[in-house]
Amino acid sequence: MGSGLFIDFLTSMLIVMGVKFLQSGVKGSNAVIHFGIILGVIVYLLFIIALFVWKKGKLPLFHSLITVVEVAFFIALLSFVYGRYAFPLQ
Repeated sequence: MGSGLFIDFLTSMLIVMGVKFLQSGVKGSNAVIHFGIILGVIVYLLFIIALFVWKKGKLPLFHSLITVVEVAFFIALLSFVYGRYAFPLQ
């Protein structure tokens, strides 16, 4: 999970830094894409919290948080893709 989030974060940051071949050519945005971005940030924060919980040794809470992170990550990804292709961009 950590490797996947790190690769996703690194890819996002490389696009922001100007790496052209990773850009998808999206011209505009909409509310669904914004929702996906905000949920993605929440996913990163929840994952960091889950790592701290794991370090404290609270494994049942850790497993619950990781389950929430995985579901939220999937919803964030789907909402970004759905917003990209199903709704008009502004």
